[in-house]
This record gives sequence, structure tokens and C-alpha cells, in this order.
Amino acid sequence: SSKPTSLTSRVVAVLECRSDDVWRVIPGATIIGNPSATITHPAAIHEAGEFSLSWLRAGRTVPKHWQGAALIVAEHTVGNFSTHQALIVCRNPRIGLGYALRELFADLVARKRVIQGSGVRLHPTAVIGQRGNSLEWDDVRWFRIPAVAGVVIEDDVTIGAMVTIVRGVLADTIIGAGTDVCNHVNVGHGARIGRHCVLAPFAAIGGSAVLGERVKVWQHAAIKNGVKIGDRAVIGQSANVLCDV
Repeated sequence: SSKPTSLTSRVVAVLECRSDDVWRVIPGATIIGNPSATITHPAAIHEAGEFSLSWLRAGRTVPKHWQGAALIVAEHTVGNFSTHQALIVCRNPRIGLGYALRELFADLVARKRVIQGSGVRLHPTAVIGQRGNSLEWDDVRWFRIPAVAGVVIEDDVTIGAMVTIVRGVLADTIIGAGTDVCNHVNVGHGARIGRHCVLAPFAAIGGSAVLGERVKVWQHAAIKNGVKIGDRAVIGQSANVLCDV
């Protein structure tokens, strides 16, 4: 059967705003470039399209091939962009994104979206599409970043009891075809689990982590947010993985 379509690639124009609308809802922000750039949806920067809004972590350079309409960046960010694009500059781009999602994309935030392939075996106690703890400290409190993406479960996946799979913030959380997710596993927001992986009981996969194909993660192992694990890697019992493998 065919692979399920990514939720974020299917987001339609639920509204139309401009780059200066984003600038206005982010406290202390400034705007560089086109204040009238049309925005129809948020997207992760690697999935950015002509009318998308994305963000860039402080200290990083604007990608050469960034295709979006507007990008939320930190002060002193460098990189080239065209005259029809906009950079929205603020102290903390991730919190700036949170304000934009909360104020301008409330309809997407309110939806809970899951795409499920064929042959999926799902235990009734599993929680799919739960809101995760995507938090950022803003000097006085924890600021929760709203989630607008969802969860994609591909064909022939098995999900055990008491599993939690958190919906993505901008990019979908993906469970690859043929993967076995055992009891009490937690998969964080935007993680991408490859095909035919095994996640043993109490494994914890951090947000935006990427696992290749046929990866085995044994009991109580934890993988840090954003870490990439190569094909056929084996993560031992109770291991804490803090860097790419």
C-alpha cells in the first residue's frame, strides 16, 4: 500500500496573513525585508515553501536555499534572502514562533490530526497525538510552544500498551512502516522513526530525533532531542544517547 502523506505537506491556507502581522504579535520584534510577504501556513525550515513561516535557532545562518515567505530569527543572524522575503528579528526565535502560532494559527493548534496506514495494530491504552512539553524559558516562566503538525503512522506498525506519541510542532512525528513500539515507550514531538525499528519498553525518543531503518532501542534507553541514529544501530539498555550515532 502507499505511504501515508505527511500532514504538514497537506496543510491548506486556513488563513492568509502578512509578514508584518507576524512582526506585530511578537513582543520587541523588528522586521527586515518585505513587510507584505504573504503567509498561509507555518512549516519547519527544511519543508519551507513559497508562502510558509519558519524559524531559525540563534547562531545559525539563513540557509542558501530557503524558500519561505518569512523567517523568525535572532539578532545578528546572517545570510542572504530575496526582496520578496522577510526576516522577523526577535530575542528568542522559538518563543517568537510560539507567539505567532498562538495568535495567528489558532485553528491549526486546536486540531488533533493523526494519519494511520494499513495493518496498524494499536493497543487501546496508547495515546497518539498528545500535546508534548515543547517549552522554552523566557526569563520568568516556561513558555509553551503550540503544536500545529500531527502524527503519521505508516503501514504494519505495532504500538503497545501505555505508549505516548506526541504530535509535532511544525513537522509531523513519523513512525516508519513495520516498526514495533513496545509498551510504555514515549516518542517526542517531530521525531522520525525509520522503517522496521524496534523500541523496547520504557524507551524515550526525544523531540526531533531521527532514527534510521532497522534501529533497535532497548529497555529504558533515552535519546536526546535532535539526535540522529544511523541505520541498523543498536542502542543498549539504559543508555543515554547525547550525540549522533
